[in-house]
Amino acid sequence: MLVPLQSIPGAPELLIIVLNLVLGVAILLAILGGFYYFVDRTKSGGSMDERFDRVEREVGGVQARVEDLDDRVTELEELRTRVEELERIVGTDGGEE
Repeated sequence: MLVPLQSIPGAPELLIIVLNLVLGVAILLAILGGFYYFVDRTKSGGSMDERFDRVEREVGGVQARVEDLDDRVTELEELRTRVEELERIVGTDGGEE
């Protein structure tokens, strides 16, 4: 029968075990993260210049949509102003009758 040299590990031993586990998990996550980055970069395709051009086109599209929405907001504000003017005119004429 085997007899353990020490039955329960003390605080220093537990601390070393925990630090070892944390370091092991950190290294594993770093390796997996690097692998994911490599695969993601490979999937996106193209060189850095091609990807940069693609991002610039996407930004341009977003800017065009924002400008379109800004124009629509301006039109809606003008319409609201006209409606308020018409409500004042109708409200004034209705009170005089």
